[in-house]
Amino acid sequence: MVCCMIKSTAGHRVLGTWFSFVRATTTRQRFAFSASCGSERLETEIQQANERYAGKISIRRASDNKGWGLFALQRFQKGSLVIRANALSESSKQDSHSVQTSWNSHVTMDLPARSINHVCDEANVGIQPNSLGAFDFFALREISIEEELTWDYETSEYEISHGFACACGAASCRGELQGFRYHGPKVLEKLMESSGLHRSFWKIEKTMMMTPIVLCCPDL
Repeated sequence: MVCCMIKSTAGHRVLGTWFSFVRATTTRQRFAFSASCGSERLETEIQQANERYAGKISIRRASDNKGWGLFALQRFQKGSLVIRANALSESSKQDSHSVQTSWNSHVTMDLPARSINHVCDEANVGIQPNSLGAFDFFALREISIEEELTWDYETSEYEISHGFACACGAASCRGELQGFRYHGPKVLEKLMESSGLHRSFWKIEKTMMMTPIVLCCPDL
């Protein structure tokens, strides 16, 4: 995630919201877990998450060899809160299960947030930072019953230390996920086409090393 302040064209400084995006791919998703997590522990965590959100969303096996995914059990209107994630742990270093919440902070979210798969195009949920150290997930458009929830992982990781191939299958798939630093314009274009959750205005200031973003959005 990128959070920064820059000067506007009028010379005033504006504070943007946290600009949120997360890393992973449908072939190496965060929720794929390492063997050390233990299958029994994982099954228990899935069951508990499904019970908390009974009738609303459900973690289950996804199609196309994605492993696990998160699916809607009810309709969600554009702009509505879908889930609220908690931060289970925090580190200054990223790993395959973490999301970036500031330049030097990477957190592991609880389920069901950790089960949401990536897509490069037409993601149906977006993220905003919450008071629990993680993200709130909002519907970027109307979501139908039985539809899989997806979001753009490059909307959180500024730079992925080891880029990897994406297999989301979208028509405009970026091929390799490397982080916002490399695909920022494409990520922004898709986000601006989404809901007003993230669209009030944005400004870009180019530097030699990075392209920080300021994105101001209306309150929900």
